[in-house]
Amino acid sequence: MITLFVQVLLRTVFASSLIHMVSLINALQFIFHLPIMSIVFPANVMSFFSIMIPLVMFDVLSDVPFFESFFVANDDGSDMRD
Repeated sequence: MITLFVQVLLRTVFASSLIHMVSLINALQFIFHLPIMSIVFPANVMSFFSIMIPLVMFDVLSDVPFFESFFVANDDGSDMRD
């Protein structure tokens, strides 16, 4: 009986947190697609975008040696490994 209660409680907590995570990702996608639409922003917003866009695009992972050795570009420019 206690395990059933704990299971229901954990499912409720994790389900609601997953909904919030998906909503956060959706909002970030909307926000970071705004510069593509040529909307004029103040300088402080543009500096915020210059900090956040590499994080959103996962460019911070390009400096990790594991990813550089795992994702190697071929001589013809393709990213497929032989």
